[in-house]
Amino acid sequence: MRTPLVECAVCHEELDPLEVLREYVREERQFAQCLEHLRDETSELRREVEALKKQKAALRAAVRKAGGEPIESWQVRDADKSGE
Repeated sequence: MRTPLVECAVCHEELDPLEVLREYVREERQFAQCLEHLRDETSELRREVEALKKQKAALRAAVRKAGGEPIESWQVRDADKSGE
């Protein structure tokens, strides 16, 4: 039985088919692991964003309860720029 040939598309060198498959599988596994890590990180970041939104709402409520008027972050930046 004849072993199929695999040729590099760039340099046209003959490659070992099993090595080509091993490299492909290694890269696919690495990609899958990275993808899983990114999905986990995305979920964690979403949880953190939701917690920050809740914290912001609680702080705004505390400011209102104390008799103040909450301001937005862009208003703080504008005030900082005008005071420079």
